[in-house]
Amino acid sequence: MYVVSDVTENYNHAVELERQMVIAEMANRAKSDFLARMSHEICTPINAIVGMDEMILRESREQDVKKYAMNIKSAASTLLSLINDILDSSKIESGKLEIVPMVYELDSLLNDVVNAIYLKAADKGLKLSINVDKNLPNQFVR
Repeated sequence: MYVVSDVTENYNHAVELERQMVIAEMANRAKSDFLARMSHEICTPINAIVGMDEMILRESREQDVKKYAMNIKSAASTLLSLINDILDSSKIESGKLEIVPMVYELDSLLNDVVNAIYLKAADKGLKLSINVDKNLPNQFVR
């Protein structure tokens, strides 16, 4: 006894799945390349801002100017960190991320958050307040 069946539909479906997989992989590579290029393009002017800000911090004797310069430094550091996080997510997807333990200080992190959103909140007439549990440790290891 022989059984003859037409597998043309299954074959065509498998070929189409393979084609879609290749397209998805190409799109993922294009996205990763785009993120890498754009992060470099964004980091370059941010690094220039950080460099100029360092000059202001070193040379200025006015406390108000130094305070503003410290806020600029904090905001630039936050932006660079966000860009690096975007790149890290791209590296995670490609399996190329290396995990390096780092120590984070809670007070520094909260200061960065406040500096990033304080002016926007004030412009909208909002009061910004932060309450931190005194039992939380100041340092965290990632």
